[in-house]
Amino acid sequence: MIDELVFDSVGKVKIAKLMVDDGKDIARKYRVMSIPTMILFENGNEAKRLVGLHQKSQLKEELGL
Repeated sequence: MIDELVFDSVGKVKIAKLMVDDGKDIARKYRVMSIPTMILFENGNEAKRLVGLHQKSQLKEELGL
């Protein structure tokens, strides 16, 4: 689903995907304890954190898409 959001968000927001096993330092830095976790940033600061599965429509709403 994240790949669909990337397609829908071109030119609107930036989306990065991290595989926790490959980015343990980053996951630790942002205290990712559950998968999936989506962290929304605004001006470089964490604005919101979504943990667990969510409907695509809810994620699009959170991203302002």
